[in-house]
Order: sequence, then C-alpha cells, then structure tokens
Amino acid sequence: MVVPNRALKECVIRRQNSLREALASLELSATGIVIIAEDDGSVIGLLTDGDVRRAILGGAELAHQVEPYMKRDFASVSAAVSRSDVLDLMQARFISEVPILDADRRLVGL
Repeated sequence: MVVPNRALKECVIRRQNSLREALASLELSATGIVIIAEDDGSVIGLLTDGDVRRAILGGAELAHQVEPYMKRDFASVSAAVSRSDVLDLMQARFISEVPILDADRRLVGL
C-alpha cells in the first residue's frame, strides 16, 4: 500500500509523545505503524499497534512516552528498491508496512 502524503504526516510523531498520541496517530493515518522522528525529520524508530497493546498489557500507561517502547531496529528501504523486493521483504518479515527513507533517514513513503 502506498500511503498518501497527508497520511504520512499523520503517522509521524516525536519520541516524547505519549502512547495515547501514538494511538491517535494510528487512528488518523489508518496505517499499522507510527514513525518516530527527530525534530529534523530523521527517523529513529517505529511503533506498531501491537507494540502499544503489549506495552499497555505490560503495565504502561497511556500517558507514558513512546520512546521506551519504540523499535529502534526496524526494516526500511530506499526509494530505489523495487516493488517486488519490498514485497519479498514484507513477506519474509511478516510485516504490512515498510518505511521508505531517503539518504538522511527522512520518511518519503510507506
């Protein structure tokens, strides 16, 4: 799925945002992931709806920041990667979205 630019903006939050804000971002963007970026736009992690659910089941509160729960090691691709290679990656890792990052690790697509 290629995500429209508006939805891309909706799925990006900062590390200091709360789990509640991450859930709101998931709802607004209609994607399965939230991208965590620095102020300069560089992506430093991601959080899935499952990550939020596991955090809450593990005792986290909705007011807690996302940083301790985000994945810092995640699959991403550059815009130069072919669609078939992205699909192969998604199938191999059992994931439904893959961030497309530029050379400065800024989000350009999903």
